[in-house]
Parts: sequence; structure tokens; C-alpha cells
Amino acid sequence: MESDHLLYDPLPYDVVLFDAPTYATAERLATLLEPEWTSWIEPRRLGWTVGTELRADAHDLAPLLERALKVVTELELDDVRIELDGRSYSLSPRPAASPVRRSAVT
Repeated sequence: MESDHLLYDPLPYDVVLFDAPTYATAERLATLLEPEWTSWIEPRRLGWTVGTELRADAHDLAPLLERALKVVTELELDDVRIELDGRSYSLSPRPAASPVRRSAVT
């Protein structure tokens, strides 16, 4: 039975996985990431996964996510789920809703 998780085996810490709803989205993301990052595309039950290897540079994650966000914005996607260090995150072009602040009663 397949899982909805991106991969089924533990990942090395130098790999980032991106969820893509269609092959065209996966291909656009992989194309935009190369040649700076080594990338590959794998099918999964509900779409596609783009795997990307981080480079040795300790500051490599931010530029990678900025490049991926360009695709999310360009294709007008609500968000793309990513997996990094065994945890799932959402990459979205719009900021997360801020918590409601209650005003002080005077």
C-alpha cells in the first residue's frame, strides 16, 4: 500500500523533495533548479516528486527555496509541499495568516 508521504525510506539530510501536482509542474521546477542543483523527477500516487540535492555550501537552502517559490508563483499554485530533514513544510507565495490580536479593553 502506497503512502501519501513523498518518499518511503529515510532521506539523507542533503536532499529536499518538492511535491508537484503534474508532470509539467515537476519538469518546470527541475528545469529551473538545474544546473545549480542536481534534480530528478519521480512519479508518486497523487502526482510527482522533484528531488534536489543541496550543495556543500551551508547557505544553499535559501536560494533553492527562492528559486522553487518562483515556480510556485509563476504557475499560480496555492502552495507546494516540501520535505526536508524528515519534516514536511508548505512553500507558498502568500504569507501565512497572522494570528488574531485582541485589543486591550480600556
